[in-house]
Amino acid sequence: MKKTITFVSNKNFYTMETMTIETKIEITKDAIESTLVTAIEGGIDYWCYISLQDKKQASLWLEKEIEEKRLTRDKSVHYGWMDAMFQGYPNPIRIFDVEEAFEAETYEDFDDMEPIGYLSMENIKKGLQKASKEYPNQFNQFFPEYVNGDACDADVIFQLICLDDVVYG
Repeated sequence: MKKTITFVSNKNFYTMETMTIETKIEITKDAIESTLVTAIEGGIDYWCYISLQDKKQASLWLEKEIEEKRLTRDKSVHYGWMDAMFQGYPNPIRIFDVEEAFEAETYEDFDDMEPIGYLSMENIKKGLQKASKEYPNQFNQFFPEYVNGDACDADVIFQLICLDDVVYG
């Protein structure tokens, strides 16, 4: 995250000077989960439908990994499918346009639909990097730790993660 700091002082002492400082912050899985849950439970449903099939497949993948003793369930993670994603589930979770999704009559109809975006660990990283630069007010509400973020701030971050842009609202 780059921050620009401008020093402005009385002309008697200094002239105006600008410098760019790059800082690194550690973002925990808990902070990411909190932001995603705030978005998911707080109102992204006006534009987004998260594939139930993909969430089920992620949960089943995690269950198999647990059965084969390669992973254990992190009970601190709200959703099983999200825990799977955090632990290396190899497939992205498809995000569909909500209006198209509600026209689907069966889960098989989703196979013919084009997703509008994807939720994955790679996209989370890209989206958070973009949010830190282009939407610092929303980003700073959640990271490096929760300050005062709400569903609207989380929605912006979720859109940057899944769509690489703020498209809705």
